[in-house]
Amino acid sequence: MLLQTPLSLLAPLLLISTPASAAPPFPIVQNGIVPRAGNTSVYVCDDVFWSGNCARYPYPLGTDECTQLNGKASSIGPDKGVTCTFYKNGVCRSFQRDDTLTLVHPGANNLLLTEKGDFNDAVWSFKCFDKQ
Repeated sequence: MLLQTPLSLLAPLLLISTPASAAPPFPIVQNGIVPRAGNTSVYVCDDVFWSGNCARYPYPLGTDECTQLNGKASSIGPDKGVTCTFYKNGVCRSFQRDDTLTLVHPGANNLLLTEKGDFNDAVWSFKCFDKQ
């Protein structure tokens, strides 16, 4: 015999088990960069010109999350449509004028030679935003 439970009895259980959204109620705007909802990623390689050990690091757009890296990056490339700021520390904060590097797709294939100087083996964290 099949037991049937009215949906009205299950609805409160569904509401209890559904996690609340962690997204902020409004977009966080930094330097004219507005985040969009969704996910993006950053492609990171240990050697210049996209060689050596490479990995894709996901980033949740629409958040102010700081993603840590291992400090071994020599090539970095954000996905299309986003702007990412890379930091020479693990806390996504700028403590000096020259400790951040902002990139868009395709990124930098040689972090030894960037517009802000040598960032090779010096990137420890990043944040990404949708630039409008």
